[in-house]
Amino acid sequence: MEQDGLPSVDSRKIELGIAQFLFITLDRAHKNNHSSFMVTTEAPPLAPTSKPAPDADALFEEARRHRRYKRLKRSAVVFMALVTVVLIGLTVVGSGGKAASPVPMTGPGFTRTVLNATKAAGGAAFTLVVRSPGLGCGLPNRRDQVSASQGSVNFVNQIMEYSTTSPGCPAVSDPLTIQTPTATYKDVGSNVSPFVPTSSSRPWLLTPSSVPAGRFSVSSTMLTPDLAVLLSAVPGSLSGGHLALVDGVTTTEYQGTTTLALLQRADPVFVSAEGESLVPGASSIRIPVQFWINGKGRLVRVSASEPYYTQVYPLGGKGGESLAGGAQVSTTSKAVPSVAATTPPRQLGVAQATLTFTNFGPKAISLPSPLSTATDNR
Repeated sequence: MEQDGLPSVDSRKIELGIAQFLFITLDRAHKNNHSSFMVTTEAPPLAPTSKPAPDADALFEEARRHRRYKRLKRSAVVFMALVTVVLIGLTVVGSGGKAASPVPMTGPGFTRTVLNATKAAGGAAFTLVVRSPGLGCGLPNRRDQVSASQGSVNFVNQIMEYSTTSPGCPAVSDPLTIQTPTATYKDVGSNVSPFVPTSSSRPWLLTPSSVPAGRFSVSSTMLTPDLAVLLSAVPGSLSGGHLALVDGVTTTEYQGTTTLALLQRADPVFVSAEGESLVPGASSIRIPVQFWINGKGRLVRVSASEPYYTQVYPLGGKGGESLAGGAQVSTTSKAVPSVAATTPPRQLGVAQATLTFTNFGPKAISLPSPLSTATDNR
């Protein structure tokens, strides 16, 4: 670049050139005799002809500041998002975990919505756990009697397959059972009374589902392939709508109350036993029910509790006594001849029944072949 018609020259090059010129001149005057002689010449600095280039350190510092600014900006966005999530969570917790209801809170709307959503899954695996107080295998003790039924259900064809076990109480256990709204098949083999025509080649025992049941329990309603009976147990409006986790699944909990009489009337196969007087009256037995519904509107769990009464019957001339228990008890024993109870029934506690559905999806359940089935028509 030129300024005032003169070329721009680096002052350091000028200083170096003058020094070389003086050195060569003195060298020649002394006939190449290199004596200790030093000349220092300072050239006046030239005025800058253009704006100096930015310093590299300044550029690096500016780049660092820019990166820090971008990091801080991203951190601020993430922080605000976290704050928003926390505030929403606190709002839900502060309101008791209440969330928007995915299904209607009224009885008919609730039943219709949940039934359609659950049946749309095709089927599910299930577990029914029933815990009764202090009557293990019909003997009073301090431990609860627990039975567990596990299997699968086809909601569309209304057929279920399960087996029931009760630790320490084989009498309560059931073999493999296939149940429809009209019939019950049990794989009993030949381990039954001689009046039942089963054998190793015909191990399945077929009985009608609608037989006189006598005593009735809420667990009877749960152990049926027809979900409509269970979902319509609460005729009025439900309460709740609170969030809850069931086996890691987020659900909405609903609560309601029914009676044993309503469950009996809604059950399509229940038949009251003739000539048997049960106490207390079914209409006076109130049963709290809880439903847990997932985000797809499916029934994931239902739990109900009912009072558990015991009754003691004398054994007449044999001495001793027999004991019965359930939501209702009979005023007379099943002995022949029957014996009237001498004392009123006593409520021993509360029985709890919990039905849980998992692994939703189509379930293929086949009925036993007629060739392998014996019929009990008693």
